[in-house]
Amino acid sequence: MLAAVFSFRGRINRLQYFGGLVGLFLSFVVAGLAAVLSIGDLRLVEQEPTRVLPLLAIALIAVPLWIWVSLSLQARRIRDIGLNPLFVIPAYLLFEAIDQAIGTSMAGAPVASLTSVASMMPHHTVLQPVVDLAYSLALLFWPGRARDAPPAASWADNVKLPDPPATPTRAPAPMRAPEPARAAVAVAAGQARPAGPVPFGRRGL
Repeated sequence: MLAAVFSFRGRINRLQYFGGLVGLFLSFVVAGLAAVLSIGDLRLVEQEPTRVLPLLAIALIAVPLWIWVSLSLQARRIRDIGLNPLFVIPAYLLFEAIDQAIGTSMAGAPVASLTSVASMMPHHTVLQPVVDLAYSLALLFWPGRARDAPPAASWADNVKLPDPPATPTRAPAPMRAPEPARAAVAVAAGQARPAGPVPFGRRGL
């Protein structure tokens, strides 16, 4: 169960990815309610600063888990689309960092300024929401690649190879009698004599 939530291996389809996002949103709502209930009245926080400790504990535990699960869902969904998450996710994060740096420099607010809350908010260009929307829609609606897709057909599949040459067949050789049997037949034929008296003139033969 934990591997299905925190693992970066494998693939998930669009419905599983949407279910993971719903689970993240519900956990965010539960954590927010727990933080509000733990703090109570904000006026008491000024008198007892220790009331902020439960909120900090929730943030230190929940935020890394949210980031990990979010990246896990994105990596497996990107792999289901047919892309390599080791290239897509770092490229997306690099774009966010560059866009924030450009937006901050164009806004004229120093990055490390803590004089106001507005200066601490990240500034982006008009391109950032467009890229974020395209990225989110692609993860939600882009169809996944078939798991057992057959190999693509090539032109070589239509080329008919010539049939191999036919091997000439030879008639079976006639069976020959063994050497001892043939010798016995020859001796018997040479020693055969006609029955009865031998004709004159052939006695010396």
